[in-house]
Amino acid sequence: AVAGVDGDPDLVHMEIQDPSGGYRYITCQIQNCSDKTMTVQFAGGTDRDSLTVQDDYIFLQTTSANRTKYYVSYRRNGFVQMKLPKYALPKDLQIISTDENQVFVAVQEWYQTDTYNLYQSDPQGVYYSILLENVRSTKQPEENVLIDILEVRGVKGVFLANQKIDGKVTTLITYNKGRDWDFLNPPDTDMNGKPTNCKPPDCYLHLHLRWADNPYVSGTVHTKDTAPGLIMGAGKCMTLLFVFEEEHHILYLDHGGVIVAIKDTSIPLKILKFSIDEGQTWSTHNFTSTSVFVDGLLSEPGDETLVMTVFGHISYRSDWELVKVDFRPSFPRECTDDDYESWELTNLQGDRCIMGQQRSFRKRKISSWCIKGRSFTSALTSKVCECVNSDFLCDYGFERSPPLKSESSKCFADFWFNPEAPPEDCVLGQAYTSSTGYRKVVSNMCEGGVDLQQNLAQHMCPLIAPKGLQISIREESLAVKPREDITFIIRQEQGDTLNTKYQVDLGDGFKAIYVNLTMTGEPIRHRYENPGIYRVSVKAENVAGHDEAVVFVQVN
Repeated sequence: AVAGVDGDPDLVHMEIQDPSGGYRYITCQIQNCSDKTMTVQFAGGTDRDSLTVQDDYIFLQTTSANRTKYYVSYRRNGFVQMKLPKYALPKDLQIISTDENQVFVAVQEWYQTDTYNLYQSDPQGVYYSILLENVRSTKQPEENVLIDILEVRGVKGVFLANQKIDGKVTTLITYNKGRDWDFLNPPDTDMNGKPTNCKPPDCYLHLHLRWADNPYVSGTVHTKDTAPGLIMGAGKCMTLLFVFEEEHHILYLDHGGVIVAIKDTSIPLKILKFSIDEGQTWSTHNFTSTSVFVDGLLSEPGDETLVMTVFGHISYRSDWELVKVDFRPSFPRECTDDDYESWELTNLQGDRCIMGQQRSFRKRKISSWCIKGRSFTSALTSKVCECVNSDFLCDYGFERSPPLKSESSKCFADFWFNPEAPPEDCVLGQAYTSSTGYRKVVSNMCEGGVDLQQNLAQHMCPLIAPKGLQISIREESLAVKPREDITFIIRQEQGDTLNTKYQVDLGDGFKAIYVNLTMTGEPIRHRYENPGIYRVSVKAENVAGHDEAVVFVQVN
């Protein structure tokens, strides 16, 4: 169960395999979970390993006739098919993030092999707009896929991504949840103070956005909520490495006041490096008298302390070795207000308004040798900004050109999208608004100023023909015994339901006409008296059009 979303803390979400070999999504209470107490949450079968329960959202997929459909449930409401641009033909979809009431997904198109396209949703997770194309991906053992996208912790709205075009990989950064992307500027000098000779636009900094298989090491890029604005990463500028000549595992202590680095290597070690000035200078420390193969690093009991544990083994046949490293004796005192200075969060252009706010933080002065302590808070002040164009991104069905989007560029309706067309769930007699092409970036705090969503046109919903009618059997088996209960589920993906009649023929002489059948969600229960093969059909019809679905049931 997800706290604050699932009403029952003992609820378990499960994907199970039924006797016929298919897969279904069910829920039950952990202390009372049996065939009789399970609740089917999705009508019809699902693809294996497709169920994902994350924050406010539940995702699953179904494949039929080599066509895969992706579904989402927001805050445990009914499942709705996820809407990608009509030209998208995905062969894989990966959930990247569900933070802050929004979904980021990476979609691999039919023509892509080692890249994915990044999309962002509305708050309900239904409608998706493209943010960045050709994000690098790597396939891991057991078919796991790693996408080169990293959400920077501690600063809302900041992401890093590696884009691969024509075999060349470039690191990009966004400060507004993917609305705009920029290259990373390289440092002027390397770790030895020598010029890097790397100048934009011919040369940029490239970071290796790789995650570690071991949860107790940092991977190649390290960010923490307790140290906003501080990013440690392995990368290169053309062929030149920075800070260290090899990759290191990173650990933050004392809210980033101490950065610990241990070389990522297969040989035994007894030396670690640490910095108290955000990586500008480094010192070495012998953490053990006997070299050990390092398997992981832990900050105990959290990132706010100055105590860490290095764990590993002396040889491949030896037991675990745990080495405690305590940096507290190295600091003479606790920090006071005079030991801090403020710094302003800006993007690469120097703009202070990030996600609709001007934010300032406290950081320890480079010259101060003191402990921040558990009670330290980095946030200092925040001020709401007036809205500008960069606080809005393209709505579903609209795109901005060129690929790296500039602030002055506009959103235009795609060739396949009619902005004035009614939504699929439009009910006759109700009003709907057509999009201006823009929507405010989710969790952006700006107020007043520019409003690209204003002047929304109002329209009345017309009668829409039913479309996507489906019949499924709750028990998932198309073969039943005579006089055995069978339950039919009728579902309609698009079109009017309130003014639609449903003609049901169960194939054994039972016929009926229903109104609001798919709207109420009521199943149809039936028993067949005699053996045979029965054709079950449902026809949905209104003045605008009709749709029909058929399934065959074997009784023996």
